[in-house]
Amino acid sequence: MERKNILTDNTIDDAFILRHESAEMATKRKELGEKLTAEVQKTIKKALLRKLPSFAALLIGALLGLTAFENHGKPIALTAAAVVLVAVGIVLAILNHRKEKAEEEKPIESLTKLDALYNAFDEEVKQDLGVPSDAVEVGFFTENSDLNKQGQPIYSNYTAFAFVENETLCFWQYGEILGGIPLNEIESLVKVNEPITFDNWGSDDAPDSPKYAQYGIEETPASGEYSMTGYYSLRVVHADESFELRFPLFDSEKLLKLLDREIVEE
Repeated sequence: MERKNILTDNTIDDAFILRHESAEMATKRKELGEKLTAEVQKTIKKALLRKLPSFAALLIGALLGLTAFENHGKPIALTAAAVVLVAVGIVLAILNHRKEKAEEEKPIESLTKLDALYNAFDEEVKQDLGVPSDAVEVGFFTENSDLNKQGQPIYSNYTAFAFVENETLCFWQYGEILGGIPLNEIESLVKVNEPITFDNWGSDDAPDSPKYAQYGIEETPASGEYSMTGYYSLRVVHADESFELRFPLFDSEKLLKLLDREIVEE
């Protein structure tokens, strides 16, 4: 049976949207996005300006060298100037590279402050959408529009906060929308023993660590993608249409406890 995914491209199907963030939160989200864009552009501009002196010295040195070559090394001063400028350009490039490597190891202050603002904003959105403090953090698979080389869909592993409210399984994915599945519309909870390909590994522990060894997770030839056999499928029937919500076998204990349903093997 064909089932429509409740989560596609990390977007909740309209049928399962419970509520949106307030206009006030939407305005704050837009302002934060504009600040982030401005800071990223400023950081890129600084990096380019830092490279400019070495690039200019190398370019002018190369042009002078070409002119001297065409004139058989005459005048000598032209050749000397070309050599000096190229040497200066190389030294500046080396010094700039060392400075960049040193700066990579320390956070950019402005972006660190923005990150703190985003974290505080997320807490405001949680309150705005009515996400309780005891909501559990769980993983979901969202289907992507892109297909792999075999023509099969690739899923992404995303984190969400889940809780039950008014006989509805609610979930929030750090966005402006709260999703929900009425418990009485859940048809079954199935463990599907078929391969699934996914990206966006979010755990601090590697897929091949002892913690995840039992799941047989393998990295595919495509960088950043993983495959494993088996996943959970929460089957839902809404308005006579069949849906499913997929989630991984690993780190699933909290969600399974929240659902409190018999698992059917398939």
